[in-house]
Amino acid sequence: MPVCLEHMALLFVSIAVWWGLGNSIGHGWSAIVVAAIWLLIGAVLAAVGRGEMKAIKGVPLTADTVKKIPNAVKGNEETL
Repeated sequence: MPVCLEHMALLFVSIAVWWGLGNSIGHGWSAIVVAAIWLLIGAVLAAVGRGEMKAIKGVPLTADTVKKIPNAVKGNEETL
């Protein structure tokens, strides 16, 4: 339920910014400005997320473990 409220808050803040800017630069241009702001926020979050994913060291170990699954099914388990 709180996620829904947060999304609604972001929606209403975006509409308020769009409407507020629309009074000075026009509603069409203000919509583009608000969309550009959200695009910038999304790009920053994607870059941070990509950096966090590259920092995870568990992926090689997981890939090695997945390779051993067929042996485990056959009963030839290997220890890590």
